[in-house]
Amino acid sequence: MRLPSPARLGIWIFMFILLMILVFVPAPDWDAESTDAAPSVAETTPSRKATPEEISSSIEELGKHKLAKQIYLLGNHQEFKGVLVWWHDGKEERLSYLCGPGENWSTSSIKLLRALSLKKVYCISYEGDGDIAQRLTDLPQPYDRLLDGWTILTRH
Repeated sequence: MRLPSPARLGIWIFMFILLMILVFVPAPDWDAESTDAAPSVAETTPSRKATPEEISSSIEELGKHKLAKQIYLLGNHQEFKGVLVWWHDGKEERLSYLCGPGENWSTSSIKLLRALSLKKVYCISYEGDGDIAQRLTDLPQPYDRLLDGWTILTRH
């Protein structure tokens, strides 16, 4: 009987080791990792339904009470999973994009501002807010969260 060459022997040993790993090492549970993900910023930020008075209030007035308006986006693909928030810090208007599950803030916020400026995504504004989409594109780059103690106002 002829002995295998050293290269063949090495390959057979390597394949035997891989076979042992396959048999004795348990497979990872990928589903458990996806459910253990930390909640997104959009999920952890407090929100509540706005009253009719709050809907018609100016953004400056709401800022005095640490309230921010959620801006609803309307587009063909609905690619943004997060929440767009408009607020006033007492000095100037601000914009925040709170990422949804699995989103990258920098990529999503750049795509959102580009989509707003190219009118691929439209904003559904509250009463008295005027052309909110144009105002949002004029604001500086959005923040990735709201300040502590702030609440997002949603529509009914």
